[in-house]
Amino acid sequence: MAIWMDLTNSFAVWNKGIVGLVRCELMLARELLRINNEIKFVKFDGKRFIEINKEDVIWLLDEGDMATQYEEYKINRDKNKSSEKLKWKYQKFYAKYFFPHKKRKQIKILNPFRDGDVIFSCGWMGTQKEQKLSEIKQSINNLRVIYLIYDLAMLHSDLKPYFKPFDEDFKQYVLWAGANCSDIVYCGNTAKLDTEEFFYENGIIPPTGWPLKMGNDIFSVSSELLNIEEVRSKYSLEKDYIMTVGSVFPKKNYKTLYQAYCILAQTKEKYPQLVICGDYFQNDNLVDFINNNPLIKDKIKIIQPNDEELRTLYKNSQFCVLPTFYEGFSAVLCEMLGYGKFCIASDIAPLKEVANDLVEYVEPTNPRQWAEKIIYYYNNKNELDNRNRYIEKNWKSVTWNESAAELNRILTNKVDVEIESDLTNADQFNQIIYYDISLLIYESRISGIPRTQFMLARYLNEKIKNIKFFINWNETFCEIPKQYLKHILSDEPIELAFEKDKRIILQLLPALSKKVQTNLPFRKNDIVFCTGGGLDNHLRVEIEKNKSIIGYKYIQLIYDFTVIKVPHTHLPTTISMFKGLFDYCAKNADLLLYGGKTAMHDGITYIANNFSNKEVPSDYLKFGSDFDESKIQVNFEIIKQKYGIDDNYVISVGTIEPRKNHEILYDAYINLIRNGIKVPQMLFIGKPGWKSDFLVHRINNDDRVKDIIKLITPSDSELITLYKNCRFTLLPSLYEGWSLTLPESLNFGKFCIASDCPPLKEIGEDLVEYANPYDPIEWAEKINYYATNKEVLKTKEKNIQNNWKPTTWEHCAETVITILKNKGIMK
Repeated sequence: MAIWMDLTNSFAVWNKGIVGLVRCELMLARELLRINNEIKFVKFDGKRFIEINKEDVIWLLDEGDMATQYEEYKINRDKNKSSEKLKWKYQKFYAKYFFPHKKRKQIKILNPFRDGDVIFSCGWMGTQKEQKLSEIKQSINNLRVIYLIYDLAMLHSDLKPYFKPFDEDFKQYVLWAGANCSDIVYCGNTAKLDTEEFFYENGIIPPTGWPLKMGNDIFSVSSELLNIEEVRSKYSLEKDYIMTVGSVFPKKNYKTLYQAYCILAQTKEKYPQLVICGDYFQNDNLVDFINNNPLIKDKIKIIQPNDEELRTLYKNSQFCVLPTFYEGFSAVLCEMLGYGKFCIASDIAPLKEVANDLVEYVEPTNPRQWAEKIIYYYNNKNELDNRNRYIEKNWKSVTWNESAAELNRILTNKVDVEIESDLTNADQFNQIIYYDISLLIYESRISGIPRTQFMLARYLNEKIKNIKFFINWNETFCEIPKQYLKHILSDEPIELAFEKDKRIILQLLPALSKKVQTNLPFRKNDIVFCTGGGLDNHLRVEIEKNKSIIGYKYIQLIYDFTVIKVPHTHLPTTISMFKGLFDYCAKNADLLLYGGKTAMHDGITYIANNFSNKEVPSDYLKFGSDFDESKIQVNFEIIKQKYGIDDNYVISVGTIEPRKNHEILYDAYINLIRNGIKVPQMLFIGKPGWKSDFLVHRINNDDRVKDIIKLITPSDSELITLYKNCRFTLLPSLYEGWSLTLPESLNFGKFCIASDCPPLKEIGEDLVEYANPYDPIEWAEKINYYATNKEVLKTKEKNIQNNWKPTTWEHCAETVITILKNKGIMK
């Protein structure tokens, strides 16, 4: 096996001075060469990959200034270009006239790679080598291609306009890497997260990813410096200056610094000169404005110092600024901190990954904030000294040798063994909770049970480090990496999060299935936590057979016993399925959690009656009922127009199915209308379920309730507004577990008329009015009473406001953890 490092970018294409990408490529090549003398180098000349002779790269090992050495190399390289062209011209002529029958063979792409080789590239796009690598991979077995991706800045929403039309080329370049590389190395973890998110949004299972901290010892801090007065004189710099480093390019966001300095120039404050150390890449008038605007004349200098000068400038600067829009693992910020220099930096994730609390963060596009921070630290020397001392104490540099050593472990495949060993050792002490989220692929929409499963998943993930997620798919245990649950595990509205992650998971299931585990991964003390309809038959058998032998725990959440209490409202298959679940749990569960105290009593009674007074450890939960109102606001007038809603309306929230008993409300309204009583508009909020066709048909075709009873399916955002503006709510269910809709109503301070059944009385206590779920006349009377007695209704709402104590989903998750610990299940 040979390891090849591709140097096409720096050795064949690039014709300017050293910039970040080129320096990274050269520094990694230098240190890899020192660490691994077996490393080989290659470049692509547009037709084929050519091995670079070691004597052509030996200059990399010199200890001198890399920028100067690279300039000398390019001069020699360019001298040979004309002779190279003649050589290729001669070879083509030779092939055409002396071996015409071998013409096709002669121009076929040649390469030095062999079976099992590794090719590493940290260059850039545009050389067409990716297309050729795809062809080579088809003819060489086990060719391991590894790319380094610096960042996704070109696809960042703020930056895409600057890169057009090359943003599309870059997108295809990254997609190629995702589809063709066995591994990808990233400039830091932020770049890894961004790129892997991009992959799965485009239907690609991310290759194995390795975040790599890039070296920042470009200059030796202890090296002898130049005379600062000579450097200042050369570039006409003031004594008090601050600096930033990087090419003048839109991504670096120097426009904001220019605007900040124009703001400073209009004040009477004394402010430092800004020195921008970098070459020009794209001139969008900014350089002309900086050089020619009399308002800031000579207060911003753009210079191109060599490495020795740059080192001297760093050491003598007041402090640094870094206004970049986006980065990978910023080598520049590392350099600044390596010199012990405080920095004012853009408030973006990759810079926070590098510096944590060592720098001051500012919104990238707010020039007034930049001006304020610059003038503050310039005029507060004591504060600046404190920040510099804090940096000196806490900053830990990474050398290029350390970066290359880690890269070498990745290339030689040794890092896999080390990581696997570390995980194995850690797993002996770390209990893992495996949380079932199978409803993600089996449910078509968010209703009560899916909402509970995903909201618990969201908050348990925040509070439990060692939690993993899985689905039962095709009789197989399939772990779902957390990056594919990005939306569900965020604070995004759960209905939108469900739709987005479901779409991604369904798209990726064929690829994910190749990674499913044939043996269950559960170990001693692990917890298998199911919050849906239970495990499929295959996993049930496996758990029943191995759980006690291995020593892991199985926990099931049971929502209610409606299939036992009101079986006539359920499908026969549903009854059979849930009875099978209850029976399995009675035999195998280490803990049963229930949706409310009533459901727990129902469960204990069922198990005692059917399993000879057997007892299973049990407890109950109060489910969350909180909406994040701060992020969701929908104009009521827009909703009214959209759905045809009156100002005077009541609502009943829940899937339209027999158990929810909407028919009693329809009958009650018909009774009121027959008696000439004016009724408020009634909204059935929820999608039709099983055995709802007849009721829906009657409502839609009964002129008596036309525009009076409406069936709508609003979003969560719209539902919040509908709750806030309704007169009161109705909940006629025949039976429930822990109702989600009754607490929601009380959360919004809305009075409810609910069915007189134990689970609803458990929640509502004396805060709501109860009616017999089989008596339409009682419902009619109570609806009319509260619709026409506004003062009584206000008194009820006041009682709710003073006495209702809501439960949040976060508190629900905390309750789960408390129960698991109290039962001795969670360590």
